Amino acid sequence: MIKQGARAIINLMKKENQRYLLTVLSNKEDAAVKLEAEVKESGAEVEKTESFGNRKLTYPLKKHTEANLVSVFFNGNQDHGSKIEGAVKHDNSVIRYLFSTWNAEIPTQNRSRNRKNINENKEEVAEDVQS
Repeated sequence: MIKQGARAIINLMKKENQRYLLTVLSNKEDAAVKLEAEVKESGAEVEKTESFGNRKLTYPLKKHTEANLVSVFFNGNQDHGSKIEGAVKHDNSVIRYLFSTWNAEIPTQNRSRNRKNINENKEEVAEDVQS
């Protein structure tokens, strides 16, 4: 039997806002838009959405060899988190997902591996060295 004081703490924790990270491998091209809409529909606040595009998988997952990788950082309470996780769990387009709390600062720089951006940065560094 839980004492009344412990119940109050548990209820407080449920109402407290927490930062979450939801990362999804999906077989749909519009996964980022769909995921962001699902988070907003639950009542949580989206902080950042990153779409890494279509990635080749190291090994097949549910007979898929390629998938779109999407990450969404959002703020919400435990109820928002469970609604979103339930929706993602029952979505047929989701191959695999990772849902976790995120205590660190959200990265401001886009983490995608865009070769064009990497090459541009190398050229800028080369120009700075020559100056």
